[in-house]
Amino acid sequence: MNKKVLVGALVGVLVLAASGVGYAAYRVAQKGNEQDRRAAVVTQSRAVDEKLEEIWTRLASRDKAWEAASGGSGTSIDTMLGLTTDDIDGIRKLVADTRKEAAEIPSADLSKSYVAVCDELFTCLDECSKGVEDTKPVSEAYDILITCRDDEDVAIDAISDAIDACNHEKWSTAKTKAQAVQTSYKSIKSKLTKAGKLYDSSTIAGVNEYADCGVKLGTMQYDLAVLGTKGSVNGYNAQIDKMNDQRDKLVELSLLLNTAETTLWSAVNGTYGHFESRATPAKTIWDKAKKSVAAGTY
Repeated sequence: MNKKVLVGALVGVLVLAASGVGYAAYRVAQKGNEQDRRAAVVTQSRAVDEKLEEIWTRLASRDKAWEAASGGSGTSIDTMLGLTTDDIDGIRKLVADTRKEAAEIPSADLSKSYVAVCDELFTCLDECSKGVEDTKPVSEAYDILITCRDDEDVAIDAISDAIDACNHEKWSTAKTKAQAVQTSYKSIKSKLTKAGKLYDSSTIAGVNEYADCGVKLGTMQYDLAVLGTKGSVNGYNAQIDKMNDQRDKLVELSLLLNTAETTLWSAVNGTYGHFESRATPAKTIWDKAKKSVAAGTY
């Protein structure tokens, strides 16, 4: 064989061998890079998961705080609403930080999913913020209705005292107690007007009839004392019959206050809270993302 041809053949073999080694090394490097990428996906997605877990815990704590406050924990609704606003701001910052980390996950599809979770959480927080703002006037109206119960208790005691005073012919005391009845029910009506401005509800407006009925009963009680002072037996007895009918009507109308309280409380529950349920769309996307990581489909 020609020496030049032999040398050329050997060089060709060496070149092919060298190129084969280079390709194999390239394949090994590529495989290593892919393994590193997949490891990074798992590590970074888990870090994002931890932040999302914290977010959900804080969302759940808001719902629990509401349940405690509404169950008589001693925390006023107004105080709780203020705490909620502060907490929403804190959660929003945490979501923003989580979104930045999600955007850096080295898997386009997975990163997109986790970013979508955060975007849905922003929507959830917007809804929760609106819920808090919508709750404030309704809650204030509800609190006003509750204070009407204090006036009602005073009025009931005053009615009882006025009757007792009349039975003992203490007409001056009876008149004073009757005026206390009027004052209490007028106070209820004033509070109903204030509550109605905060929460426009026909239910609140309907309670005015109850307050008016109470004022009228107080007036009738006062008139009874006047008749007693005059010694008008027939007029006195006739007035008692009228008052008994008025008291029966008052008891019946008192149910309107119960209905108003229930209606407003339902309105408060309807506007505030539901943090976790509002985050359901985000939770659905998050669950799918976690399944993708677990299955290695990224």
